[in-house]
Amino acid sequence: QRKKSEELIRRYRFALDVPAHWLVEMRHDTARFVYIYSHYPDRSVFVFWSDSFVPLQLGSILALRNRLTQAFYDGDVVNEDVPVVAETISFLSSYCLRSRGVWRNQRMVIGGPFVNYCFVHQGRFFMLDGMLFSPGEEKLDNLFQLEAVIRTFTPR
Repeated sequence: QRKKSEELIRRYRFALDVPAHWLVEMRHDTARFVYIYSHYPDRSVFVFWSDSFVPLQLGSILALRNRLTQAFYDGDVVNEDVPVVAETISFLSSYCLRSRGVWRNQRMVIGGPFVNYCFVHQGRFFMLDGMLFSPGEEKLDNLFQLEAVIRTFTPR
């Protein structure tokens, strides 16, 4: 959806390809948090950015992710009963911590997989996170789609 992607560039100075039939949520942009999402199955990708230092260490990243998702995703947190797998990759020619795990929401009794990318680009910290809720369904194709959307991210 070119118009929605162009709106992200104009307002926030980053590009992210918005797939067909996905919606853009900007109501938390003053907190530097925007996300795109779709239903059936439920998928979302959020972008958070900060000019403050955030250590690229798994514990710090998961704590920040929990604060963001508790505030903006109705209480979602990382499911600590399932190990989170993290690795260092190159993303946008930068050191990036990519982690994969499972999120949950105890109040709604829901959860699912997530993939998270954290990196610093030109002095600005970015967190990009894709999460899926698709009970009883195959998840791999949708996880690939979330990661494909994340990989379209380009700061301007």
